[in-house]
Amino acid sequence: MSLSRTPKTGKKIHLKANQLLEVRLQGNVTTGYNWYAVGGRNDDGKAWGNFKFGVLAPDGEHVYVPTPVPAGTVGGGGVDVFYYYARRACYEL
Repeated sequence: MSLSRTPKTGKKIHLKANQLLEVRLQGNVTTGYNWYAVGGRNDDGKAWGNFKFGVLAPDGEHVYVPTPVPAGTVGGGGVDVFYYYARRACYEL
C-alpha cells in the first residue's frame, strides 16, 4: 500500500499483519528542509525516537529519490520514501 502527500481527508487505511506501507512525500533537500521519521521501536524492543510500541514499525532507512532534471539544473526536487510494516492488523491509521 502506498500513501502520498496528497490529502486523504477521512480516508482510513487498513493493513494486515506484516503488510508493507510505503509513504511518499514530495521534498527538496536543496532547501535545507527534510522529511524524517519522528521515531519508533525496533523489533527487539529498543526505542528510537518517540513511538511507543505502535502498530507500524520502520522497514529500513528512508530513501530520497531526486526528480530527473536537465544537466546543470540547480534545486530540483524529489520524493522522500519511507517504508513501514504493520506489526499487527490495524483498521484505522
